[in-house]
Amino acid sequence: MVDEFVAERVQSLRGIGIRKFFTGIGLMFVPVISWIVFAYVVHMIPLKIFALTIMAGLYGVYLFLRGLIMLLSPKGEHGDVADQ
Repeated sequence: MVDEFVAERVQSLRGIGIRKFFTGIGLMFVPVISWIVFAYVVHMIPLKIFALTIMAGLYGVYLFLRGLIMLLSPKGEHGDVADQ
């Protein structure tokens, strides 16, 4: 019975890891897309807005790595699954 609970926990953690992985990939493209838009369409780069996009990209790197760890090693995660 415990093995079934552990298997269910691993499966749900992998699902959360997949969501974080792909969300991180999407957020990593935010600075690249904003650079293209600002440089080639607007011809001006507002630094404060671009700094926000870079912060979003860095958070994307964090989510990408966190999701990758959850995919590769879900049993290494501690705590409640609902907190993830």
